[in-house]
Amino acid sequence: MKKLKKILIGSFILFIIISSCTIVGDSRRDGEDVDMKDPSLSIVLGYIDMSDAPSEINWLQIRQYRPKPQRNRNSEIDEKMFYHLGIPKGSFQVAQFGYTPKVTFGNTVTTYTYSFTSEGKNPSAIRIKIPGVYYLGSYKYKPYKHSKYIMEILKTPSEKDLLNTLLKNVLLKNKEKYALKIKMVRNRLKEL
Repeated sequence: MKKLKKILIGSFILFIIISSCTIVGDSRRDGEDVDMKDPSLSIVLGYIDMSDAPSEINWLQIRQYRPKPQRNRNSEIDEKMFYHLGIPKGSFQVAQFGYTPKVTFGNTVTTYTYSFTSEGKNPSAIRIKIPGVYYLGSYKYKPYKHSKYIMEILKTPSEKDLLNTLLKNVLLKNKEKYALKIKMVRNRLKEL
């Protein structure tokens, strides 16, 4: 009986440990596999400076608002740059972003979620009619009265700066996989 009691207590403790240890890194992914060879998909990118915010960002969602139904797509984050390599035709904008820390046993954490704007269209809105590369803008989180904030539009980094960063930090590291995306970015750089 004592042995059974120890096993039950040990199992309960193990259950508590496993339940409280979660990996949050992929919890914001939409599970969508993007075909990097699909010429109908566009690249979107932008930048958010969070140096004046209570946190950095490690996730960002782009909302499709036309055609319906609305759908959020989770972007990749490379420092302050965000990007998505597989956006179809339609109308999109940055919806929300934030910071979700990885949880380790015994630590309390704070999760941050920010909305780009409360409702309606915001300055990051774009309409994709033909496949290509689309710049959603560069922004800075600016604290405002009573725990509010605004998203200030920045002139730098420019679209050209971000495209060069995307090439160097992501696309050129796997030239075979990203061949079509590299070509799209280089064609856009020629236009700028």
